[in-house]
Amino acid sequence: MNEISVIDGKRVWIYQRDSLGNNSAKLEEQKQKMLELAEHHGFEVVGCTTEIASGKKIRRKGIHKIKRVFKKKRADILMVKSLDRLTVNMSCYEELDGWFRMQNVKVFGYDYDDFVETDEHTCLMLTRRKWSFRKFVKSIILKVKGMW
Repeated sequence: MNEISVIDGKRVWIYQRDSLGNNSAKLEEQKQKMLELAEHHGFEVVGCTTEIASGKKIRRKGIHKIKRVFKKKRADILMVKSLDRLTVNMSCYEELDGWFRMQNVKVFGYDYDDFVETDEHTCLMLTRRKWSFRKFVKSIILKVKGMW
């Protein structure tokens, strides 16, 4: 293991998910894009997990695998095309986000040819699906009502 990559926190694990399983060419293209972006930013890609599964739940082999990787401190950054590749369910994302924060894992998604760290941009990326957007808006309304 390279000592510098541990200090700099630049070890990247790529995660990909496809729900249909018939887009292997598209997955390979996305992986190549992430590898190029990682190299451009000086990151070291230490591994990749690709799974064919629904994004509605997070109890999946691929999610378990990346959790093991980060729990063992084998990587510092999780790179995904977009956050809906981790899950399309907002409450599941919040659970994952909490776990990533406890493990000090940075999660990066890419859109528009560069990386975006997941903070304020997180909800915007997740709301691409209408039903997720409705759940997100409902959670905001409940939070606002609770403040008054």
